[in-house]
Amino acid sequence: MGSQRRVFVLDSSNRRRAELTWELTKSGLAAQPMETLEELLALGPPIGAIFVHMSHPAAVKGLVAFRDRFDQWFPVIVYCQQRDLAEIVDVIRDGASDYLEYPFTGEKACERLDRVIARSDCERAQHDLRVGALKRLEPLSKREREVLMHVSRGDSSKVIARNLSISPRTVELHRANLLNKLDAHSTAEAVRIAMEGGDMTLGITGEA
Repeated sequence: MGSQRRVFVLDSSNRRRAELTWELTKSGLAAQPMETLEELLALGPPIGAIFVHMSHPAAVKGLVAFRDRFDQWFPVIVYCQQRDLAEIVDVIRDGASDYLEYPFTGEKACERLDRVIARSDCERAQHDLRVGALKRLEPLSKREREVLMHVSRGDSSKVIARNLSISPRTVELHRANLLNKLDAHSTAEAVRIAMEGGDMTLGITGEA
């Protein structure tokens, strides 16, 4: 574990904060203790993970809002001793990345941090794909979206024409137009874009 990885320990207990900071430092992390959320936020956008004790329940929401404001992702891992499961679920819903039961070793913290980051990288990559696909799908008309939805299901032009009460020739025109708008070189590529964008039955609005 490289010494360049920066983490923060947000805990109101002097003893616990010092113990965890030392434990993380022994594992090669550049750990910095913080007593209050205000003290942490005063540093500007945190570059690194933040370990937050459950005695700061509002801190998770504050950190997530701070993260969104600066569009800079960082892990927020909560920890405590034998906390109520419902409370843990609540902080995860509020945006915490994961939970650790205290006390824990620096090695365990590093393992959990690596797992959170790996999971986040995957989720962010999927999110970026979806956003990119939706931007490409945005110019399509309602009818073009309907045609693409049917094409994605494997329907032939004749089946699409019958379902939409239009002629097969009109279906082919819509297919050509949507390929052009998507800058797709094939029907397969258009279907891939539709799948990356999500359920094509949603958002069928606009002009026909």
